[in-house]
Amino acid sequence: MHVHMIVGTTGIGKTAAAVQLAARWNAPVVSLDRVQCFPELATTSGRPTARELAGTARLYLDNRTIAQGELTVFEAYTRLRRLLRTLSTYHPAVILEGGSISLTTLLMTGENAPPGATFELMMGDVDAPAYRARLHARVVRMLTVRPSLIDEFAHAWRYRELRGFIASIVGFDALVAWHSRRESVTSGFVLSSEDRSVLIDRITDAHLAYAREQTKSLRALENVQLACSRSLP
Repeated sequence: MHVHMIVGTTGIGKTAAAVQLAARWNAPVVSLDRVQCFPELATTSGRPTARELAGTARLYLDNRTIAQGELTVFEAYTRLRRLLRTLSTYHPAVILEGGSISLTTLLMTGENAPPGATFELMMGDVDAPAYRARLHARVVRMLTVRPSLIDEFAHAWRYRELRGFIASIVGFDALVAWHSRRESVTSGFVLSSEDRSVLIDRITDAHLAYAREQTKSLRALENVQLACSRSLP
C-alpha cells in the first residue's frame, strides 16, 4: 500500500488537497490531527463537514470524549500503525493529512515513516496579510456556527482536572487568556461587538503563532527529507 502524506500549516488548504487526491485515487484519508479526534471539539479543531469532504472517506485515529483526556502522540502513532495495517488489506493507497507538529515530526523522521511514503508539504507565507486574512475569516466562522468555539470551550472547561490540556488547544488558549479578567464564559455567552472584535483578533493571532511553529518544524523536516521523493506517483 502506498502512503502519501499531506502536511502543512493551519488553514492552508490541506483538507481540500486531500479530498481532491482521494477522489483521483479512490483512497481513504486519515486525519493526523489529534484534536479532531474529539467530536465535541469539531468547530474548534476545524474538523471538516460532510459537505467539505464531498463523499471522501475520512478516518480519525480515535473517536474520543473530552472526559477521556488528551490522545498522546505515542497513542496516536500506535493507533495509526494499527489502522494502516488494516487499510492495507483493502486499499492500494491511503492519504495521511494533518498539521499536528508532534505527530508529523514523529512520522517524518527516523524509522517511523511508513516504508516508501511520499510527502507533500503545504506552507504559505505566514507573514503575508492574505494568510492572516484567511485565518481571520476562519475564526469568524468558528464563532458564528453552532456549536461555536465558545460553546465547545464552555462544555470542555467543566472538566476541571483537564483544564491544562484544554487550555493548550489553539484557540482555547487565547480564549482562556481573554476571559481571565472577566466573568466565566458559558455556553450561549453573548459578546459585545467590541469584545467580539478583540476576541477574533486574539484567536487569529493564536492560530498565526501556531502556523509559525508549524512552518519552522516543517522546514526542518523538509531538510531531512531531501533524499525522499515528494512528488506524486
